[in-house]
Amino acid sequence: MQNIIQTVIFKLQPYVLADEFIRLAGRRYHWLSSQPGFISYELSEGEDGWCERIVWQDMDAASQASQLFMLEKTYQQLELLIDDQYTGLFSSVVLEGSAP
Repeated sequence: MQNIIQTVIFKLQPYVLADEFIRLAGRRYHWLSSQPGFISYELSEGEDGWCERIVWQDMDAASQASQLFMLEKTYQQLELLIDDQYTGLFSSVVLEGSAP
């Protein structure tokens, strides 16, 4: 079974305060960490925007969690803060022999 990394790159709406977003991202982390197959979560900010990196046990766990999270109130709140013109989602398989 190969682990899956989901990487989401995005920008916030111009009116959003980083603290407001980080508070909701904390709720997202709490929810994600309770899902089957969850391994880790990282949030980072750079000059060009934000990046979330979520590692799952396998693609089934990643897909199921993604579908379920869309039903959560936190998802709806986060969607209002993110500029959908600057969003990208990438899923990739962790290669054997790579660092843990």
